[in-house]
Amino acid sequence: MANLPAYLFLPLLCLVVIILSMVVALVILRRNTRAIQDKVKDFKSAQMDNEDANTRWARADLKGEPSPGAIKMELEPCPECGGENPVGSVVCQFCGREL
Repeated sequence: MANLPAYLFLPLLCLVVIILSMVVALVILRRNTRAIQDKVKDFKSAQMDNEDANTRWARADLKGEPSPGAIKMELEPCPECGGENPVGSVVCQFCGREL
């Protein structure tokens, strides 16, 4: 009978340790989740800042810059996306539509 408090104290101590470790784990997981969400948000905003690629695609300005000394080829525009393909091409190299 004298050891009854010892028998009750040990399970309570284990229970408290388990609960505290679960709380710490949840706090750490929530903190890491916020950090990941912030990184994803930063990545998306960085992508939106790259307007040159987005507006170029929106304008259907798919022609590349001419390089000096390049061989000039006859090109025909794609009726779907406006991308210029070599004459005689079967499919558009930009959108994949049959020409």
